[in-house]
Amino acid sequence: MSLTRWPQTRQLLGAVVILALLPAGSVIAQEMVLPEPLVQEHTLTLREGTWGGTMTPPGGETEEITYAVKTVDGELAITLESRLFGTVPATEIRLWHRDGKGSSEMAIIQFSWTHGPTMDCTLWLHEAGSYEGECKDPSGESGYLTMVPPQGG
Repeated sequence: MSLTRWPQTRQLLGAVVILALLPAGSVIAQEMVLPEPLVQEHTLTLREGTWGGTMTPPGGETEEITYAVKTVDGELAITLESRLFGTVPATEIRLWHRDGKGSSEMAIIQFSWTHGPTMDCTLWLHEAGSYEGECKDPSGESGYLTMVPPQGG
């Protein structure tokens, strides 16, 4: 795990497992629960419209991707579209933030999508409202996605 991602990962998980190595190869694990205000799901929404971005599949070339973001029956819906796999809906969409006030200071979006193996994605908010992060398949192979919001208000 990258040290630059440690604070974000710790806050996303809500708990930290502390490992201690003892003589003879024994290991003790102690879970430390973080304060609730650091990890809460919130009803934040993404701006509706066509988002742009890139996708770098495991071992592949980076290519353009679009995301259709909209609200359907009160729920956030995202559809990914690329030349490589066509149109695929995102599932299990969750938006997270750092505190209970809807701050986007540490916003995270998580979702899954399936074209072949299911990819589980965790994207972190960056400047200008874009998100970027890793997607992993069940074997542990990972790729990279960016999401750039639509222009305008």
